[in-house]
Amino acid sequence: MSSERPEFFLTLRAFDEGLKNGWHLGAQLYVSLRGKTQISVPIGERAPGERMQNSDLLLWLSAGKPLTAIGVAQLLEQHGILETSPVCELIPEFGVRGKEHITLHHLFTHMGGFRDADQLDENLPWATMMSAICATPLEKDWILGQKAAYHTASSWYLLGEMIQKLSGQSFAEYIQNHVARPLGMSRTFLELSPSECSEPANALGLLYNTFAGKQQPHSSWNSPDYCQRPRPGSNVRGPIRDLGCFYESLLGYGPTPSPLPSPAMIARFTTRQRLGFYDHTLQGSIDWGYGFLIQPLVQSTVNPPYTYGSHASAATFGHSGNQCSCAFADPAHGLVVAWICNGRPGERIHQMRANAINNAIYQDLGLI
Repeated sequence: MSSERPEFFLTLRAFDEGLKNGWHLGAQLYVSLRGKTQISVPIGERAPGERMQNSDLLLWLSAGKPLTAIGVAQLLEQHGILETSPVCELIPEFGVRGKEHITLHHLFTHMGGFRDADQLDENLPWATMMSAICATPLEKDWILGQKAAYHTASSWYLLGEMIQKLSGQSFAEYIQNHVARPLGMSRTFLELSPSECSEPANALGLLYNTFAGKQQPHSSWNSPDYCQRPRPGSNVRGPIRDLGCFYESLLGYGPTPSPLPSPAMIARFTTRQRLGFYDHTLQGSIDWGYGFLIQPLVQSTVNPPYTYGSHASAATFGHSGNQCSCAFADPAHGLVVAWICNGRPGERIHQMRANAINNAIYQDLGLI
């Protein structure tokens, strides 16, 4: 593959290395500079014997979280609501068991301190999930504003519920119609109907667990039932080039008129709102905007997890998906990167793979 696009030799070699080692069966890659596509390619297979296509719908996992963040940003701006507002002003039932003073700022920056709710059964119906999250107590010895820990799902359900309350629409309907489709993300889905799941044009790529040499399709994430359930923090599916379109729009290279919040609001969400805190979930010093992970200024490990390699500027913002995907914008270069691999090889190998891919992109583009 690397010999077919010599201008991206190092990048494609990094993907080829993963194919050779069994870390993934296939991948999709999208890179643009100042709104101009540099490469948009499928790599390998979506399933054994089936070639990956650029149009295949892959599960982004947490790389889809920023769509929810921008949807909330739209509505906060429309309704004049501040990020310092307590969550319980919008969701009164949340304000119990020590959580009364948790604000939107705490949700977006992962400083809320109710991670026990992340252990809830992910197949719970929406209303049941919301009730269980609201009933979860604040973690013992958690002091708001002084401790940070990534919340994988619970805070995102709360943000999704806010979207529903403020818009009068379902979470999935709002994001699809007011964020994804207006930005040209024509094949991005937050939920799929049974007929959409079976539609041949909506080729669903599987996600595999490839740890320790295995190639096993994930037991639940690939199921039709899972595809049909909206999950604000983890269940966006689409071709990765759609996610590239999203980040291009945040850099100002998207459609006009833009459906996005004001430039000032976008700047607030995509710049540091949490600086230098050790993250007790991700085990590293990681900076956050509002729903976006920012390339760290203060690093507690050689390669903090789920950041953007060694060459990204300090203004780079984005989000990754657990052991499979990465998408970010680097304003210093007008660079957008989005890629996804369909194999989850374990954290250590994935972090090595991600750093190799991201570093190679900068090298191939001559940005170092």
